[in-house]
Amino acid sequence: WIDFCRLNHSGDCVPTALIGISSFRVINCTTQSVINAPQNCQFVALSYVWGRSDLSNQDRKSGAPSLHAAPKVIADSIEVTRLLGFQYLWVDRYCINQSDTYEKHDQICRMDAIYASAQLTIIAAGDDPDMGLPGVNGTLRNPQPIYQVRDYTLVSSLTAASASLHQTAWASRGWTYQEGLLSKRRLLFLSDQVYFECNGMHCTE
Repeated sequence: WIDFCRLNHSGDCVPTALIGISSFRVINCTTQSVINAPQNCQFVALSYVWGRSDLSNQDRKSGAPSLHAAPKVIADSIEVTRLLGFQYLWVDRYCINQSDTYEKHDQICRMDAIYASAQLTIIAAGDDPDMGLPGVNGTLRNPQPIYQVRDYTLVSSLTAASASLHQTAWASRGWTYQEGLLSKRRLLFLSDQVYFECNGMHCTE
């Protein structure tokens, strides 16, 4: 899906260049540490509902919460980023110094540019970040309904992804909803399927 978009779409599907953001940091998915973004960094962004995970355990260098205490959705997103062939992941809660008022304000004001420059945005549509991404690292998905009638197996079609998305907490929050709108490419993890959309097409399993 991503490769097809890259090869066949232009204009609205092309991530923009990220310019003029100070202290921009990303998670290195190989070392699982927060680093200063390298030049011309190609990164994946994450959009999710924060929940109530503890913020008290902070990394001394970045001022962000420690990745070691992160909810499962972060570990799953790191894994997905690596499997898709990317090295860097941006997560606002972990890549913005939460104790630096100026930096926090600066990057919040540039949120549109950050999401628009991401190669892809992973959207965790679940209500609980500790549940992780359905289908990744042992997090179960809702099974597709199947009914056996003698020699015949009847399989229900999946609920339309757009309909499922609109019922989630993610879609009800203005902040996360705009993150999806600002992104050029989106990979949505729903309770029963993965759904891809860009500004040129949408694809379901």
